[in-house]
Amino acid sequence: MSDLFRRTGAAQAHVGDPAEVRRLIRLDCRRRGVSVRTIAVNDIVVAHDEQRRADFLLTDEGQAYEAEMTARIEEAMTGWLPSSKSSPLRFVDPAHDD
Repeated sequence: MSDLFRRTGAAQAHVGDPAEVRRLIRLDCRRRGVSVRTIAVNDIVVAHDEQRRADFLLTDEGQAYEAEMTARIEEAMTGWLPSSKSSPLRFVDPAHDD
């Protein structure tokens, strides 16, 4: 996790004790003079540094990563939306329910 964080500015991991891992990450980053934000959701801890992440996304590797993630998101979202021919989206105003 620490290598990925140093390289890309963001990393996540499944851990046994999220509160302790967050504490250790913050302590280590403070000692190194690195800015970090952490969040834990269930057993996943995410560490993020906005400036380091922004710098990574300016590199060729970062741009390739961003393009891949955008394509994955678009692909996932197309599965959520009905095709326009078979089931057009329709917005209903509850005040004028017909």
